[in-house]
Amino acid sequence: MKAPAASDRDATAAITEACEKANQSMQDWGQPDIFKNIIARRIIELATKGERDPDQLCQQALRSFGFNESPSLQPGASDS
Repeated sequence: MKAPAASDRDATAAITEACEKANQSMQDWGQPDIFKNIIARRIIELATKGERDPDQLCQQALRSFGFNESPSLQPGASDS
């Protein structure tokens, strides 16, 4: 039986890096810690679907909840 994709080394490294990036962004925005857990779950979900790029994992997870990856932008800000 093959192990789930999220348990392999590449996925674990990507998840870790993506979570660190997302946590930094949310800290810069002053978001409560509960959002860290929610975003981490989303990052794991995306990794189990095959994504291995930490930047993409972070960006997709943050955007799925209406946040922008750039800490200089406020949550929900437009990308224009």
